[in-house]
Amino acid sequence: MFGIFKSSAEYIKLGKAFENAFTNGMSLMLQVERSPYKQHSKELLLAHSHFIREEIMQRINEYGWPLQNKIMCLKIKAGRITLEEAYAAVLTQVFIMAERIGCTDEISAVLE
Repeated sequence: MFGIFKSSAEYIKLGKAFENAFTNGMSLMLQVERSPYKQHSKELLLAHSHFIREEIMQRINEYGWPLQNKIMCLKIKAGRITLEEAYAAVLTQVFIMAERIGCTDEISAVLE
């Protein structure tokens, strides 16, 4: 019985993690575009990627949620979207920045 409540609470945390990752990604994109310091931007992006791995990817894997499940992530899109859509939105941001900075291999390694 408690497993259902824990799973529900974790699903809510997952939605918040997606929203935080997307919002932080938007802010980080602006910083990357404006900053002349690629190394600093790379460090921020690596930290952001670790957040995605820990708070999103590991939670999905731990609970075995299918990527077709729907979730509320209003900061990404109005209404319910699939985990796959939310994940794609977050990863698209990350890899656009990684390409601009020139660290796609390092980001890929973090997100594996």
